[in-house]
Amino acid sequence: MEEERYRIEAGDVKALIFSGRPVPVVRERCDGGTGLTIEGHAAVNAAGRAVVIRTRAGAWIVPLVSFQGVARGEAVSAPLSPLGRGCPMRGEVHQTIEVLADGGYMM
Repeated sequence: MEEERYRIEAGDVKALIFSGRPVPVVRERCDGGTGLTIEGHAAVNAAGRAVVIRTRAGAWIVPLVSFQGVARGEAVSAPLSPLGRGCPMRGEVHQTIEVLADGGYMM
């Protein structure tokens, strides 16, 4: 079975946190093939308290303080909660964003 990883590049994480601009979420295929494709975007919500991640697979929300903790290296994961009723993973309350060795973030 093909494994997929979604991530936000390290430089984009800085732009998201410090300037609040939307950044791409890329998919990395782990089936022996190569290639990254842009699958969605991440942006700080209007209230400035959370990061909203939207891909073709669904939408999720991460508290901004938790996201910042992972970005600073103070935490290795943050709660990732499904957003909206149409999310295919709504039964799973929490997933994690894990730090990748190259400074990006995996969902």
